[in-house]
Amino acid sequence: MEILTYNDTMHEAVSHLIRTAFTATDHGYDGEVELTDALRISSTVTFELVAFNERKPVGYAMLSVATINSDSDQQGLVLAPLSVAPEFQNQGVGSHLMHVVENLALQREYQFISILGSPDFYHRFGYTAASRFGIQAPMEIPDEFFMLKPMTLNHKFNGMLNYAPEFGI
Repeated sequence: MEILTYNDTMHEAVSHLIRTAFTATDHGYDGEVELTDALRISSTVTFELVAFNERKPVGYAMLSVATINSDSDQQGLVLAPLSVAPEFQNQGVGSHLMHVVENLALQREYQFISILGSPDFYHRFGYTAASRFGIQAPMEIPDEFFMLKPMTLNHKFNGMLNYAPEFGI
């Protein structure tokens, strides 16, 4: 498997991958392609990675900047979306992307990564309910699905997570 940085030549294949991956979930497709397109235009995107297997995109991860209480000193990332082609799920693609994005976040000294997603998947990477760290979601969501992982040892968070405006939250 090869991980590459997204570029515009990948747009059609990556959009198809995202749509297919989310359509196959219990949650279903909810405009994730349109969200990634809007975030790309806004320049809040920090990392966009595509996993390839034999020249075919099989996984995708996008991280955009987020703050706590609009405080630029408490800057982290939101992982949305993380997509894996249904036929490649449970084969380590998502896990590999998770390790790569976390390493990039550490290298760039972001303070946290926040995720809305399945606790069954993300707990294995050390993500726990964001409320444990004093972080509230800007929308109503069950606590166990709004997760966070600190990227620094000396983390003191308290407040509401502010997503990029393109999330519509």
